[in-house]
Amino acid sequence: MTLLRKDAEICIEGFPRSGNSFFTVYFWWFNSIHPIGHHLHVIAQIKRAVKYKIPCIILYRHPLDAVASLLVMDRRLSLTVAIHSYIQFNKYVVKEKKNVVTAEFRKTISAPDSVLKEVNEKFGSTFDCGYFSPELSEQIQERIRNSTAVLYTPQTLTVPNKYKTEEKKKLYASIENHSSYKKAVAVYETLLSLDRAD
Repeated sequence: MTLLRKDAEICIEGFPRSGNSFFTVYFWWFNSIHPIGHHLHVIAQIKRAVKYKIPCIILYRHPLDAVASLLVMDRRLSLTVAIHSYIQFNKYVVKEKKNVVTAEFRKTISAPDSVLKEVNEKFGSTFDCGYFSPELSEQIQERIRNSTAVLYTPQTLTVPNKYKTEEKKKLYASIENHSSYKKAVAVYETLLSLDRAD
């Protein structure tokens, strides 16, 4: 995680478990010399990027998967805190949509080159968009596994694995039955509709 400095060239942010690590590594793969701010998962980081007119990409994911993945990662977190945090963070992203580029999780992990192209088009930046392929996707995931192997366990690793998939399934019903779940879905769908309108 890195605080956005005034001389940073891009801000990569999003609610936790929304493809942040994947996209950050993809960006670095082709743009290793550019200083960035990333992985703080806080609204203040977005505000800072907008204030200093730094290109900003915000990644988002359906609340069912994002919240479930977050709860698997951090067992101390309550469902209510997780889902309210999701709503608060992404409602702010909706508010700032005109000043940032947003990318849904599936696009982030399947076409990060096109996401980076959108950043260049919106901000007039000249980042290398690179090229994406299934082989590169696996290389990125392997790099994440290797770089975090000492610090992370199967439940906290930021790439897919069988353990996380099974544990997330156990949480789906409680998330869907939470009183604020529909609000979270509504925020997600608002972001989707705004992306389609761009």
